[in-house]
Amino acid sequence: MSKILVIVDPWKRPLERDVEKYPQLPALLGAEQKLLSSILPTLEVHFDGVYIQSGKPVCDSLKHLPKLIKHNIKPTDEVVFCGWHYARCIHKQLVEINKQYKIPLDTISILRNYSFMFPGDTPDKLKDYYEYNNYPIVREIYFNNHNYFYEQ
Repeated sequence: MSKILVIVDPWKRPLERDVEKYPQLPALLGAEQKLLSSILPTLEVHFDGVYIQSGKPVCDSLKHLPKLIKHNIKPTDEVVFCGWHYARCIHKQLVEINKQYKIPLDTISILRNYSFMFPGDTPDKLKDYYEYNNYPIVREIYFNNHNYFYEQ
């Protein structure tokens, strides 16, 4: 069994309509990308593969990573997701990968402290996303600066 990290939507630029509504979004996105890029060398040693899942151009600090393609994942793999945005594209991707690759939900996790929320999202809004989209509940894990994973 391999352990795979999937970084969802590390876009080079946010959508213009989102920037119009949230002018701070480019700066916030840049800070989040720097944070993820800085921890990645420490984080990636815990995985057999680190992949990007994105339909748009990827930020410079992560574009060296390979894109996720079908032969990268097997039904016996453990898959961990992080990136942009929590309860939005991250969850859409985990549902898609669960269906497409037949990965059991109990082997899918979200790396919560490196899964960034969209500006304006609140816990109530996230609850609505879960219910409306019928998202499954998956394990959420955290990675700390002492180089280990834990659940809360």
